Amino acid sequence: MIDWLKFYFLGFFNDKYGVEASTRSFFNTVLSFILSFLLLSAGITAGYAASFGTHYKNAEDFRGFLYSAFAEAADSRINLAFKNDKLEAQINGGQCVNTFKGGQSGGYRLIVDTRPAETAFDDFSLVCKDANGKEISYEEFRKLPEQGRQNGSVKFVYTGNTLDVTAKQAEYTAYLDRLADEGSGEYSAETASAYSELKHKKNVGEISAEEYANKIYALYAKSYYPDYSNVEIYGGAPTLRTYYMQAQLTEGLDKYIILLDDLCICSFKTNNGLSVDFGSYYNGVGDSVISADNLTESEMRANVDSFIQKCFAGSTSFNFLVHIMNMGKFVLILIAALLILSLVIFVICRVLKLEFGSKYFGTVKIAGNYLLYGALITFIAEIIFSFVFSRSTVFFISQIALIGILLLRTAALLIAEIVRKKNKPSA
Repeated sequence: MIDWLKFYFLGFFNDKYGVEASTRSFFNTVLSFILSFLLLSAGITAGYAASFGTHYKNAEDFRGFLYSAFAEAADSRINLAFKNDKLEAQINGGQCVNTFKGGQSGGYRLIVDTRPAETAFDDFSLVCKDANGKEISYEEFRKLPEQGRQNGSVKFVYTGNTLDVTAKQAEYTAYLDRLADEGSGEYSAETASAYSELKHKKNVGEISAEEYANKIYALYAKSYYPDYSNVEIYGGAPTLRTYYMQAQLTEGLDKYIILLDDLCICSFKTNNGLSVDFGSYYNGVGDSVISADNLTESEMRANVDSFIQKCFAGSTSFNFLVHIMNMGKFVLILIAALLILSLVIFVICRVLKLEFGSKYFGTVKIAGNYLLYGALITFIAEIIFSFVFSRSTVFFISQIALIGILLLRTAALLIAEIVRKKNKPSA
């Protein structure tokens, strides 16, 4: 065991132990590969976490934007509070704020919508086309034969506007009545059963009128519109949350904050133009009041700062998983670099008749055993560079650094072996 520990942990620094890898189990290379993968992922996560406070402090425009929205002694201020891990917002004159639809402040966009995601429906529109690409109404699309519908297309267009599910409730129930009527020609046993259950729950007071209206609309949408499960994951029908999530990805926005009832998504830039972003649930925030009439501006600003810090801290475990997935894309590149480097060393060793690299597979094991300390050095570099570069840049640097260290260390071994052979007394 002691011999193995010397080999494994001293091989990077001592050529004698390093070349032992060629005759030892390939398990050592696999272990080094796994540990290096975890170290790289952990390095970016740790660096991102350690540097966030500095980046936030150096993002004066962003903090000013937050203070103007949530920490000013003005009627336009949005009051925020947490209860049972849910955000509550008092918005003057409306149910939500959505500056994704035009307005902005200091270059930043703001969304505050604390209504439950599954019942805040989007007043979406549909773009339907037949097999020839001609735009038609959805009613016309529904009347097409099955083959025509398969060759055509239906696209959901989210508007960001709130749908009032009570406005057309009579239309929804009339359609569901037809589906529940066995003699109508449109009968659906599944829909009829669900519709009957909803009416029963409403009649016995199990659900409120508001809940009934939401569930009726969701059942109507499920029955009337084509399958939209590929775009809608939050509710029984297209929701505003899906619109928010799509907008921040498709509109090229890089300066915004989205505050929902259970989720914060944020992207800002520091004074130096460094991009920082994160998304987090509110699990670690706890019951608290962020802004209110009985608090001073300085107290509200401190609360806002603490809130953002806690939200970011809550994203750490998720960030680690994201970094693991991103590093997973690097695995093939790293394997290819290891195999190519080992091949070059193997060819050189065969030409120069160097014993340590006389077998290709043995050379792979030697180079692979340098991964652990290469990753450890890169881990430290990731933390340092996270203070001055964006996460994507640090990710790129870490890949180059690890491959570079692997190349340099293997080259150093090759040069040392050439010198040792040259200086070795002839028999």
